[in-house]
Amino acid sequence: LAALLDDEQQMNYLGRGVRVTTRNDRLFTKGLVAKGQIDINGNNIATDSFDSSDPAHSTYGRYDSTKRKSNGDVATNLSLTNSLSVGNARIYGRVSTGPRGTVAIGPNGSVGDLNWQSSGARGIQAGRSTDDMNVDFPDVEMPFVGGAYSPTGAVVNGTWYDYVLGNGNYQLGDLNASDKKILVRGEATLLVTGNFKLTGNSSLIVAPYGCLNLYVTGAQTVLAGNGVINMTGNATNFFYHGLPGNTSVSLSGNGTFTGLIYAPNADFTLNGGGSSDEDFIGASVTKSAKMNGHYKFHYDEALSKYGPFRGFVITSWNEMTPQEVANSSISLEGRF
Repeated sequence: LAALLDDEQQMNYLGRGVRVTTRNDRLFTKGLVAKGQIDINGNNIATDSFDSSDPAHSTYGRYDSTKRKSNGDVATNLSLTNSLSVGNARIYGRVSTGPRGTVAIGPNGSVGDLNWQSSGARGIQAGRSTDDMNVDFPDVEMPFVGGAYSPTGAVVNGTWYDYVLGNGNYQLGDLNASDKKILVRGEATLLVTGNFKLTGNSSLIVAPYGCLNLYVTGAQTVLAGNGVINMTGNATNFFYHGLPGNTSVSLSGNGTFTGLIYAPNADFTLNGGGSSDEDFIGASVTKSAKMNGHYKFHYDEALSKYGPFRGFVITSWNEMTPQEVANSSISLEGRF
């Protein structure tokens, strides 16, 4: 043992410094994203983009079709034939698959920029399809353990709400409601430890100064009926998080959905759509995605600048000179 310690003491050490440049990595840098298959069916389906932080491309921060942009991108990590099926949709943006994945497009489908779309062109515009999508989407973790409130009902401005959420953490079990109203009027986090289904006359209302992070552990989530009414008009004020056991998310109804959906283990279905051209405003990341009937999907480009942050991405690196190392406060001691 003494001999080994002597050898250890005789080992030489080398120091090396590397300066790394990083950028913020935002969670929603594209509109409709899935790890697996994306299937767009039906008629009168389209995606585009706007920028709620730019008056030139929004009206008071809201989507305005006269100020639309063409970054309503649709992307999948899947690397198979027909990983992404555009059908007859009009994609004002780009399509991406995983390496060697392909895109299927119907006879009336179109993928391209504003000029391409306004010309009535069909097919995929040159440079608007890539197969380099390879993004890691980590599982959602529990937002808290213990210490949460059980939401209760109250009358607010003359209207009865079955659950009223203010500031803080809240927790519910399985919720399967056909005639309940939920009001969020503070900065709230709601953990649902079961399925979450709003159907019939049920609604979840985010008041003008409210903000909700909704976490669901159960297998099924159904947002139908009167659905989610986000009165703030800002997608970040309603953020849905599907934990690993959340395997199905269904969105339907006649109202506009404004929010974010991050459920990397869930099959996401957008059913029907209303008479409005503002069906989905925000962004989504799921295991798979399927759009049926009529839907308009509007990606908010502000999310790529100010949206949820998930870490840093290295953009470049350079080895430091000995003088730079000497002048730095970094401790460099590596054993080789």
